[in-house]
Amino acid sequence: MSAYNDGDIPLSGKFVVQAQDPESVTINEVSESRLTFELYPKERIDRRIGVTGISKATRTDYEINVLIQGDNQTVISEEKVYLTVKKE
Repeated sequence: MSAYNDGDIPLSGKFVVQAQDPESVTINEVSESRLTFELYPKERIDRRIGVTGISKATRTDYEINVLIQGDNQTVISEEKVYLTVKKE
């Protein structure tokens, strides 16, 4: 996950990760301090998290939403990524 402040004032935000199917997709333990951030103009932050999934079919694609929320819960950015799980 990445965030970049292309504005002229500091940006406070938080990464929010939501799995389409929380029964089959697990977002591994992420501390709150790694999800919240304050970026100054032209500053960038990158974070990695672990995600695991299970599939009862030969292959399953799961949608994961990655949001950046501002101080007042306003969604600043949203990106959809996909996790492909293949049954072995």
